[in-house]
Amino acid sequence: MTGSSAPSPAFWSPTARYRSAQLAGPPTALALAHRLGIGTAVTLGLVDLVYGATGRISRVYLLDALVEAGWIAAWSSARR
Repeated sequence: MTGSSAPSPAFWSPTARYRSAQLAGPPTALALAHRLGIGTAVTLGLVDLVYGATGRISRVYLLDALVEAGWIAAWSSARR
């Protein structure tokens, strides 16, 4: 364990991760954040749709699929 009290980057919000990648400078870091953001939203959205529609998980996850669609739209419209 280190002496740092800062939270681990794994716990940062997607917005914070996007902003830190943007401030990092290298275009490859931002491109990677862009691909990871869209890929994660697509994966989670599909899981919500498939399992929520079949009743395997609560139907409230269909609303979460809408949130994931919002993330896809946000990442798609973000400047590269």
